[in-house]
Amino acid sequence: MLTYRRSEAMMHSMQSLICVLVLIFSLPASVAESISCAKRRVVVSVLDRKGEVVHGLAPAMFQARVHGQTLRISGADESTVPRRVVIAVDLSGSARQNAELSRLLAGNMAVSAEAEKLRVALVLFSDHIIDSVKFSQSSGDVVNKLIKVPDPQGRTALFDALDYSSNMFNEPLPGDSIYLISDGEENASAIHQTQLEKEIAERGIRIFSFQLVSNPYFPTEEGRVSGSLLSHLAELTGGMSLKIDVDSSGKGKERLREALQKLYRQIADVYELEIEMPLDPSQQTERWDLSVLDQQGRRRKDVQVLFPHEATCPK
Repeated sequence: MLTYRRSEAMMHSMQSLICVLVLIFSLPASVAESISCAKRRVVVSVLDRKGEVVHGLAPAMFQARVHGQTLRISGADESTVPRRVVIAVDLSGSARQNAELSRLLAGNMAVSAEAEKLRVALVLFSDHIIDSVKFSQSSGDVVNKLIKVPDPQGRTALFDALDYSSNMFNEPLPGDSIYLISDGEENASAIHQTQLEKEIAERGIRIFSFQLVSNPYFPTEEGRVSGSLLSHLAELTGGMSLKIDVDSSGKGKERLREALQKLYRQIADVYELEIEMPLDPSQQTERWDLSVLDQQGRRRKDVQVLFPHEATCPK
């Protein structure tokens, strides 16, 4: 009798399990998607007040919140795998004044790539894609392509160039980034900004930029808008936007060199956080917050956290 009851109980358990599995696999696509991406890996950088990367943080030192709710962080890994970066160089007419600087900035990252644990590709653009170098080629191929680039001309399809650059990654990997060298002007793209931001968020790509400044002392209204766009894209995706008044003095060159080296480390040295962050199926994206805590559990004000500000299910 006892054996029969146990067998009957096991059958009920199996039937319940089957019902649960059937329920899960028959859920609407939006609900099933929210379950599948309830736990995700998010790439973030933590910087001190000098812009240097902060190492050695445990999962408990991070605090993630959405709608006032604290989310569970089960991992904070600092891996040393090389990160992939597409260098996107603006060769439109509005960037003509800074053409030589653009070439030097792109070349500097290419020659620094191996030492900084980076794998680089290249996109040259104006109102269309002028040329490119894929990840399957070497950083030397990138340098050779930059030795002689065409004279900047034409309008600026900035969003189209970023969309093209994001597709060069094929299957996304943690830490994929685009390094955009541009004045930030946009006047010729087919893709809309909202669509671009959604696709980049889904692929987990971070945007870092170096803003080319035509006149740092008397910025135009157009220049201010362009700078705001670059800063917005960087903040939204967990990247960084640099705006430096470059001069030819010894101090100016040293200041630029230091800023670039910090930027490369910010791209390469990251934390991969594993966060339990279920999305509301009715929402495509959700804003969330991430901070670093001190030993007393208070938010640290001496560090800056670079993280994608909108949570979305990855592609």
